[in-house]
This record gives sequence, C-alpha cells and structure tokens, in this order.
Amino acid sequence: MISKKQMIAIPELNLLGKVTAMSDGQFISYVKYLNSFIDRFPSLSAMLLSDLDSKSYEQLSEKLEELSESLDKIGADKLLKECLKQIKTLTISSAADIEHDSVEAFMDDLVQKISTISIEMRMAAHQSLSGMPAQVVGADSPDGAGPSGSGRSILAVDNSVMFLNTLQKFLANAPYDLHTITTCSEAIGYVSGNKPDLFLLDIEMPDMDGYELAHKLRIYAPGVPIIFITAHYADEYVDKAVEAGATAVLMKPLSPKQLLAKLKEIFG
Repeated sequence: MISKKQMIAIPELNLLGKVTAMSDGQFISYVKYLNSFIDRFPSLSAMLLSDLDSKSYEQLSEKLEELSESLDKIGADKLLKECLKQIKTLTISSAADIEHDSVEAFMDDLVQKISTISIEMRMAAHQSLSGMPAQVVGADSPDGAGPSGSGRSILAVDNSVMFLNTLQKFLANAPYDLHTITTCSEAIGYVSGNKPDLFLLDIEMPDMDGYELAHKLRIYAPGVPIIFITAHYADEYVDKAVEAGATAVLMKPLSPKQLLAKLKEIFG
C-alpha cells in the first residue's frame, strides 16, 4: 500500500496537510479514488481531444466540468485552477473568439501531468512492495554525505541530439556534470572506464532499448540510480523500468523543474 509520505511527495498533487489529516480508512478510500480516476482518464482524455479536434467547445466545456470535480477530489489544485479557467473561457466566448491553440496547449499539459501522476503512483506502489526507499543517493556516497548535488556526474543516453541539447540547457546552472551520448554501444564503452553517479536513459532507442542498456550498464556500475525518460505512461513501461532497476521514470516532454526536483530527491 502506498504511504502518506509517498503520496505527499507527488509534485502534481497538493496534499501536504490534507493527507496527514485523513484517517487510515479515509486515506485508503482516497487512494482507491485516485487509482480509479487514473484508470478512467485515458478514455476521458480521448473524448476531450476529440471534442477539441472537432471544435465542439460546448461539449468540451461540459466534459471539463466533470473533470474539474475529479481534480478537486484528488488534490490537483494547480490543474483544477487551470481547468476552471478554460471552462470559463469556453463558456463566455463565442466559438470564433476561442483561442484554439491555447486550449490545445492546456490539454497537452493536462495529459502530461496526469500521466506523471500515474507513473509516480506506479513507482510508489513498487517501492512499497519491495521495501525500496523512496530516495536513493549516488553509489559513491551511500550515506548521502557531502553538499547536495555537488560534483555529481550524470550520463544521459538518448538518440535525439535535440533532446540532449535541451538537457544541457536544463542543467547549465545546476551543480551536476552532464555527459551526453547518442548510442547504447558508446554508453557501454564509456562506463567501462568511467562511473557516473546517475544514468538518465531514454527507453526507445534504435540499437537497443533502455531496459537492455540498463542491465548492461549495471555490470560496470551496480547500484547507480537510473532515471528512465519516456513518452509513454502505460503500466507495462513502468513495470519494465522497475525490473531494469529504475529509481524513477519521467515523462516526455520533460520540464527543467521536474528534472531538477527529481535529481534533488535522489541525491538529497
């Protein structure tokens, strides 16, 4: 069973003070509702996107009303605020005045954030079952000693040069030494002579997938935390990532705030 501490740590939810005030029975009911909402969301989001594509804004507004009730119940305050804003816009504006691109951007962000909640819940469930701690420090500093993040080295492997360049920008002012590689074979060669403090791996790559790469990297660097990056949030992706030794799984498109928060959580 996922713990209250794990639930509070999910950044897309604002549960500090709410969850701690719940009785055990209320907390169990809350977790059940959240899991039910996550299960329902793919079909709901498909309907929302269909209404958006057909510019059926009145129907879209009605479905967002339904969604807003769920967002309120799960404690997704920021998403709820943005959802209510979109409902207001759709309600008071004529179809000709609605900024379609703005609504589409909201929908993309909504799907990404709900997907992230799903991944965080799945990871927390695995941690609870295995007894794995919620935070993992670098293998070279098992007790977490030393300045937070100071001198930590990260190996990022992704076949997209554009994505790797984005990572460089995200971490430009952060206390991490980022080394980027575009092929799995090159990554394996690199770790045979170097030991990064963390691996940041894309799951879908042409020469081998991230899961297989993780197993090979573990030969040279056992115990080093692994963050998988993926555009998919289905349970099977998270389950395979856990089997491959994932410390965390993050959704694409990745935000700098999300990445930095996860690195801080891992390194302490």
